[in-house]
Formats: sequence, structure tokens, C-alpha cells
Amino acid sequence: MTTSRTGTIARIFLPLILLVSGCSNPPPPPPPVPPFVPTSARLILFRPYNLISMGNVGVITVNGTPSCDLPNGTGFVKDVPPGSVTITGAMGNPSVFQVGPSTLTFSVAAGQSYYMKFTPSGEDLGALGTLVELASVGQAGPFNIYEGTAADLGKIKPVGCAAAG
Repeated sequence: MTTSRTGTIARIFLPLILLVSGCSNPPPPPPPVPPFVPTSARLILFRPYNLISMGNVGVITVNGTPSCDLPNGTGFVKDVPPGSVTITGAMGNPSVFQVGPSTLTFSVAAGQSYYMKFTPSGEDLGALGTLVELASVGQAGPFNIYEGTAADLGKIKPVGCAAAG
């Protein structure tokens, strides 16, 4: 009986052991950050992990050009010429309450880095959140976009897209 019991245990646990050992591979390294060109301004665009709209992907454009998808807890680097910059963030799967994308326009200087933080706006809280958001700041869209700091990056996972250009 011991042999059949051992065989049964091996048949049960061997696939489990193989499955777990296959999951122990380290994650791939983050994509490389392009060298900084001093005649450009560097935007570090990031979306800290947040439970609100966690499964929805932000679709980001910079100066009207599609730049990158921004899932929850990720970020990317984009170099731009100095001057006026317009960043637009929309949700890949918008809710019925969102009236449009979030947009921020500001000026950047050559040789400078700007940490642009995307956090959920009140619209992601449904109809009540939309009313509160519109009444409080007069903005619409799925994100509040504002300048953060390097300390705000936390545990952001870099995504490999639109690194320069």
C-alpha cells in the first residue's frame, strides 16, 4: 500500500511543484531609459497605484501625439522640445460619467525634468464624484494631472513605450 500511496502523492504534488518552480523566474528588467538630451525637457509621466479605476488603462497623449498606455502603478519617460506642452489623459474604457479627457497645458524648459502625476479624479467615483469634482475645481475627465516630485514615484513599474521623441 505504501507504493500506491506514494505514487498518488507524487501524482498530486509533482504538477504543483513544477508549476511553482516555473513561477519563480525573476521578472524582466525594466525598459532602458534613453539618455537625457540637454536641449530637451524630460517628462516623467506616472500613475501611482490606486484602488480607484485600478483595472482601467490610461491612454496618454503629449502635444496631440499618442504616447503611451498608462496602467495603474506604471510610468514612462518622454522627452519634448522646450516650450508649451499639452498632456491629455483618457481612460481606455471610459465610464458613462466621464465627459471627456483630462488635459493640462504648461511650459517646460530645456535641461529640466518634470514629474507629471496622474491620480484618479472624482469622476471615477460615479455620479456623485462627478458632481463634487465639477463643483470643486471645474475640471472634467478621469485624471487630476499635476506636477509631482521624484519622491512621488514610489514603486512605479516603468513601461516600455514612447521613450523619446
